[in-house]
Amino acid sequence: MVSSTTFLLTKLVNVGLFPPTPPTFRSQPSFFRATLPKIRIKLGEESSAVYSAFWSEIVLALPSTFTLQAILVSLLASLSEVATATDPSSHQRALVKREARLLRSLVGSLSAGNEELWECVSAVILGREWSEGFGRIVVCWVAESRKGQVDEQGEHRWYSFVQFSDRLT
Repeated sequence: MVSSTTFLLTKLVNVGLFPPTPPTFRSQPSFFRATLPKIRIKLGEESSAVYSAFWSEIVLALPSTFTLQAILVSLLASLSEVATATDPSSHQRALVKREARLLRSLVGSLSAGNEELWECVSAVILGREWSEGFGRIVVCWVAESRKGQVDEQGEHRWYSFVQFSDRLT
């Protein structure tokens, strides 16, 4: 099932269904605009651990870095926008946590065991300009991934995300 799904996603990337920016018109195709509402519902159900593990397995099984990067850029661009980057209200903090958990559920944890994933995510995040609100989501995702972990490479990885903050618009 995973191999057929990765094959399908690769084909969808090749035909442009994973745009790097949110579509401006409803007629423009976008995989995540069409599926993200249903994915959020599935991740809220009791069987969400199995669903999340399936998505993480798919991400790790994608055959090329190009395909993974295209999907990641499209997913990151499809996240809900944090209105005010420095707003400490409980509503905005909950939005940041919700989007970070979505990333962790779909893409996986950015831990020491996922070297290739870490490098791909770093390339995507450091390769373009993002808003400060987006930066809050990414930092929350990375921080949740690091909970309870101690590894020698961790500080180097964390430093690359600190460099990311310099690129925020």
